[in-house]
Amino acid sequence: MLLALVGFAVARTAQADEWKYTVPESREQTTDALYPVPVAQMLTKVKPSDLNEDTAPYRGKVRRYVQIHYGNPSSIRVCFVIDELEDGTADLYVDANRDRRIEKRDRAEGGGPDWEVPLDVAIAHEDAFDLYHRRVSIHRGATGRTLAIATLGYMQGSITVGGRTVTARRVDGDADGMFASASDRLWIDRNADGAWDPFNEQLNFTTIMRIEGERYAARSDLIGHRLSLEPLAGSGSVQLVLPAIKEPGEGASVAATLVARDGTAILVSGSGKPAEVPAGEYQMQIVWLSLPGKDDSRRWEYHFSSDDRRERPWHNVAAGATLELDPIGMLDFVVEVEGDKSACKAGESLTVNPRLYTGDGLLINACHFGPDTADERNHSKCSVMLTEVESSSATEPALAACTSGFA
Repeated sequence: MLLALVGFAVARTAQADEWKYTVPESREQTTDALYPVPVAQMLTKVKPSDLNEDTAPYRGKVRRYVQIHYGNPSSIRVCFVIDELEDGTADLYVDANRDRRIEKRDRAEGGGPDWEVPLDVAIAHEDAFDLYHRRVSIHRGATGRTLAIATLGYMQGSITVGGRTVTARRVDGDADGMFASASDRLWIDRNADGAWDPFNEQLNFTTIMRIEGERYAARSDLIGHRLSLEPLAGSGSVQLVLPAIKEPGEGASVAATLVARDGTAILVSGSGKPAEVPAGEYQMQIVWLSLPGKDDSRRWEYHFSSDDRRERPWHNVAAGATLELDPIGMLDFVVEVEGDKSACKAGESLTVNPRLYTGDGLLINACHFGPDTADERNHSKCSVMLTEVESSSATEPALAACTSGFA
């Protein structure tokens, strides 16, 4: 069960000042810097179908690819390309601006097997996204079939534990550029000696943390700019259920972000397994769902997020109780016509917006079908056409066909 307690609008307090992202000049001094956590990624010879290589200055004959989300799941994936040269070295290209095009400027310096490049983490929400500066290390494995990717540096700030304010650092543990998932690390300099003990001062970042015999609710934003530890007053559980899927354990994956009234959010993943969370009221904010295809190994992947057009219900998590939540619920498909037109004259332009909502009012913002090497084209769209009939309503727009993966 993957858990993280994060906040999108946590007020700044004495416990939660602004944290700063830092990449030390030297990683050899372990008392001053913490080593990054690399995540191995398998390379493939299959090129993403929407990746443009028309102007790529490749020098080798063999290329291998891997794509990762460097940010939240709704962000466009970053493509890494290894161009293998005849002397055994390789050129690395990183589509850091996410324009799905490999150009001369995307080439990293050096022939490997190690590179360091700047890469912004992208937080996508509705029709916009935010970028935050990061630096990553990339290591090509000895066989040439893997890339190990890690976020360099850490977020540094201070927290109050047991009445004492001490320095703390946060390290990205899953190479997504963020610092509030269960794979990430929280280092606390408990004895204030300026050194970092990997056995006594390193913890996994979780929803509810036990430190020095006390239990705390960790409150942070996804990026890692804020963090406070508050004594836990009471806790319950949240359990995601997928009643519409007959066998949710067979290949289905689901994750949901719930946001409390104070802006704190909880990331819960997995179906049918309760996750302990602080008691309180929560709204659904983000839902990610991945389902296997019927005939082959390809998968459908869906992303939903909050939308200002819909009111979202609050769900109460009582102390000692388990709240069962269906992250999808009864889907609601609507078609909005711009300007609320009921008729369209010849030569006029008509804009039609198909919208698919979950039962809690989250709007779909991405839908993909295919393996990890699939392109980033959005398949959650509909085909709309005007039809001419003999009745007086011949100029009214009509929905002719739906090509969405939900159809």
